[in-house]
Amino acid sequence: MLVKKHILGALQKLEDEYQAALTSSDVNDPILHCKLATLEYCGWIEEAFDAIAYRAVKNKLKTQPYRDIVRAEIQGTYGFLYKKHLRPMLSRIIGLIEMEKIETTLNQDTGFPQFLSELEQMKVHRDKAAHTWVKDTTSQFPSPSQIIGSLNMVYPQARRLYSEVIKLK
Repeated sequence: MLVKKHILGALQKLEDEYQAALTSSDVNDPILHCKLATLEYCGWIEEAFDAIAYRAVKNKLKTQPYRDIVRAEIQGTYGFLYKKHLRPMLSRIIGLIEMEKIETTLNQDTGFPQFLSELEQMKVHRDKAAHTWVKDTTSQFPSPSQIIGSLNMVYPQARRLYSEVIKLK
């Protein structure tokens, strides 16, 4: 199951701290809260995608060697872009035919392209947050409240994907 309440709670706490940091004498304080919100959220997306992949084969694989193949596939996938990371990982686990069926269903929802776009945008923010530090920076990151908005858009689509893999025979 994909759980949203823990990441939402963390992001809301960071939003409260971010708002308080806006009046801080240290100009880096708000930036740090934005960076942490970005990194935490992107970590949650990766774990959500791992949960989807595990759920796709739950109770379907009967032998340990094949379970080990799935675990290695999931552990060897780093990132949260749909087309670059999740689709190839799921395709190798469930097969192209099943992946095509799932994507055909997902593409019927107008929110799916927005989901893909949101993941790509978050990747840009994540990379900037992970590969910079705040000293004398002019970098801008989404505020925790903007990240919460992204979560509220991404979560329903991730849940749909999770629901689709449950239906696999």
